[in-house]
Amino acid sequence: MITRIFRVYFVCVLVLLYCCGTSFSMTEEEAARKWDAVRGTAEETTVLIELFKKGEIPGNFLHTVKERFYEIATPADARVLLKTWVDQNMREQHLFADVFLRGLKKDEFTPLFEEYLYIASEERTQRRLFTLLIHQNSLSAFRAALKYIHYIHEKGFRDQAVAYIKRMKMFKHPNIRQELIEGTASESSITRAVSYIALMNYLDDEVLEIIDEALDTDDGIIPGEENRVILERHIKSGKAGKNLIQDILKETKRYIERERGLKKYSQEKREESTITYPVYQESLVSSASSDQELAEEYTPQILLSYGSWPGVDIKDESYLYTDYIPMYVNNVTKLDRKTVYLNLAEAVSYQGSVYGPGNVLLGTLNHIGDPVFRSSANYLDFSPAWELFSLSIEDGYKALTLYPSVYFKVFRDNSKDNPIAVQYWFFYYYNDWLNNHAGDWETITVFLDADAQPVEAIFSTHYETNKYAWEYVERVSNTHPKIYVSNGGHGSYSFSGETTYSTIADNHDGDREVLNPEDYYLLSLSTEEGIDDSWIWFEGRWGDNENAPQGPRLRTDAPTSTDWDRANNPPYDPEQGCIKRYAAKIYGDDEHYGPWFWASAYGLNTPWRNTQDCKIGSFKAPLTSVLYLLLFQPTATAASSATAEIKTDI
Repeated sequence: MITRIFRVYFVCVLVLLYCCGTSFSMTEEEAARKWDAVRGTAEETTVLIELFKKGEIPGNFLHTVKERFYEIATPADARVLLKTWVDQNMREQHLFADVFLRGLKKDEFTPLFEEYLYIASEERTQRRLFTLLIHQNSLSAFRAALKYIHYIHEKGFRDQAVAYIKRMKMFKHPNIRQELIEGTASESSITRAVSYIALMNYLDDEVLEIIDEALDTDDGIIPGEENRVILERHIKSGKAGKNLIQDILKETKRYIERERGLKKYSQEKREESTITYPVYQESLVSSASSDQELAEEYTPQILLSYGSWPGVDIKDESYLYTDYIPMYVNNVTKLDRKTVYLNLAEAVSYQGSVYGPGNVLLGTLNHIGDPVFRSSANYLDFSPAWELFSLSIEDGYKALTLYPSVYFKVFRDNSKDNPIAVQYWFFYYYNDWLNNHAGDWETITVFLDADAQPVEAIFSTHYETNKYAWEYVERVSNTHPKIYVSNGGHGSYSFSGETTYSTIADNHDGDREVLNPEDYYLLSLSTEEGIDDSWIWFEGRWGDNENAPQGPRLRTDAPTSTDWDRANNPPYDPEQGCIKRYAAKIYGDDEHYGPWFWASAYGLNTPWRNTQDCKIGSFKAPLTSVLYLLLFQPTATAASSATAEIKTDI
């Protein structure tokens, strides 16, 4: 009884705090007047931060605020943000500080980033600060980053130090070249390793001679390298040599020779080698022009990332991308070069012929959605593309006709806070990261309000997602979100950097090739849904029968408890008091139309707005969820257990 009285009392207090703590909103005109009053004064940056932090203004106004801050911010402004960033009692402000800090790319900020690297206590914050330092791309930033690698190595964090070495390839400024050349003669194996990997950005004869000589003479070992999980996996894969330095030297030489070879081609030859686009049939054009216009408005810019351990680097003279690119699904096979098996679990009859059980070699995917083929017991097998032609997986892929393509679908539901959802899907031919497999479907979704103004965006990464208010999303031309695609695994990230996932580094620096909206075809999934036997209706796996995913209609997040436990940002069920939730369909299903239910499992990683979601972090949780946990758990122990299900860090 006392426990129940306490709960009711606590709920009353919570309601008061919830109501009183709601952030204010203002119109764009009011915000503009407030900004104009301080424009050009010492108070301008403070007001810009306040407007961005609290102002719930749709559209691009807050993006303009952010860009202005990047332009005028001083080291004193950066210090305020950094203090917030390393304070674990201000976790609710960390993403906000991150968004502002990542746009500061002047060398005057380098000493501050270096200072706070040594102050930060969490490895995640240290990784972000290290990324900020790298993005300065200056000689002083290079020296600071190298010094920090030595420091953490000496402190015993050897795995982390080795992980940072490969990220030093991001330094490309001409002023760093001589420092790198001198570093190759250092007595420190760490300094030499860093110098070797960063020299890949300088393609002259002197650098190549240094690398060749080191390949013959440098057998140095970095203490602790043999313990690194990624390196062990790299060695087991058969791709590694006898030590890390030799691996780096081989990687650098291969990269330099390839890039020098590419530079021999004239720009005209490059253009001839670039992928050409087909003239699509009428059926491939969206049937709903309003949907097409919305999708075109928010088409993403896709930034590929460099590969290391584990990862992929398949660029050559005929294929101008480091990684696999999002492609037109029908290009996986064609009538004159059949490269896909449809594995049928049982024999089926189709148009007077019997197929299966077992593999049926396909020349097209046009009919795999027919009811006789679409069963989830069947699957697509891409291995004929390389096995039937005695090729490597990469060469089998490159032999296909490749048209860069992005698929989309627009959902509408007027009962939602943000009633329009524009979902983009990317089909990659092969996942070469963890649990290697053919076929890889990834996605992002942009949510719009009733006036068709962008409000939120959600990025899917490895069976989980992260959701951001629109002003926190990096964009080009105001409306096109940037997607930093992780190398090999193709997770869609909203920022440049490296994220540890299942103890393995996921590199999404976005430092290689870029696909702008004009570089790919934008194709409607709604059009595919209008075709009874289209591939969109196929329910089996795409690529193999083990790790490959199902297609967009059946793709889920956190399909198992194991996937949920390994997630950095796992989903919770808003309809069940925000308990753990598994296997929600990203595309929606008969019970939950569209992506809203799926997206609501991920709290907005920004100041709280959407009361239909489960909130993650120390902002306000959905009041209904908290009331459920407090009032309807039978015992204190059960209430404690249920509350523990709510993730407490962003």
